[in-house]
Amino acid sequence: MNNQREKEDVERLMLPENQRILNALFHMYDAYKDVVAFILENPTKISNELNVFYRNTFIPIMNQLVTDLQLEPNGSSVIKLPVEYAPFPNLFLAGTILKDQGKSKVDGLTDIFGVYGTLKEMIEDFKAVHQEPSPFVEKAINGLLNLVLPREEKIKEDKPKKYKTESWGGVTITFINQENVIIKIENPKLQDETNYDALGFMDHKAKKPNTAWNFLLLFAKNGGEITQSRGRVPGDISKQKQVISNNLKKLFEIDDNPFYPYNNKSRSYKLKLVLTPPVLPTRADELDRELFERAQEQNRNTRYVRPESESRKHPE
Repeated sequence: MNNQREKEDVERLMLPENQRILNALFHMYDAYKDVVAFILENPTKISNELNVFYRNTFIPIMNQLVTDLQLEPNGSSVIKLPVEYAPFPNLFLAGTILKDQGKSKVDGLTDIFGVYGTLKEMIEDFKAVHQEPSPFVEKAINGLLNLVLPREEKIKEDKPKKYKTESWGGVTITFINQENVIIKIENPKLQDETNYDALGFMDHKAKKPNTAWNFLLLFAKNGGEITQSRGRVPGDISKQKQVISNNLKKLFEIDDNPFYPYNNKSRSYKLKLVLTPPVLPTRADELDRELFERAQEQNRNTRYVRPESESRKHPE
């Protein structure tokens, strides 16, 4: 009986309209996990405006997508999300909820990153080709992120740094550490040591590198290319990609997009310029690896049951 119901679930989730919904849910959960990670580390940053938008707009939309896909944890489907997919109905109570459950912040994030991994597996198993979210979903995502990462994420118009050159192929950015870089261009020959602030990547409220800079560093650590299934992507991928693109075009005075078009086959975003990561790993890298290792281990024990036929096509 369960095998028949599972087969029906698979057929339902592979319908084109449900693949679009699954993509939208994945985009929303990508933003959700980063916002939760941010507020757990910075509980004083939770505003009434953020909490109201989260409770009254973002969560209801995300829950509706889950319902449309019949993935509710307490639903009758065989394929469904884990119970902890959205554990905080109120952001102000997130820390208290974890404490009452006997969990640490890392435990809570491990649960959420585990659910994110489950959604990624569903995207792969049910062949949901990448699509940008609908304007309605995009508005919900950006509305939430803009309340967490407001004006400091926007590029300054009066940056002193300019590196005029002809093409992205002649540009190299080498990270010395998480804050400082060496800029090299081939035509005209130029080398300059600078930092995230001078390049317009400052979070002025927190006095530290903004999310787009961390995203650029992640690109450097992954050879200038990030796929949907590799590593932790800070912030919404399409939003931060656009911030980086706008900033780099202004810095180097090149009208051409610094990103290649999205690659549907490899499901990746790739930069045209050369990025080199720091030589030594940082403590942040270690913490990211620890968190993902824990999430992956937990996910192996609690994720949805992958259909047997799909398991043969997608070996572990």
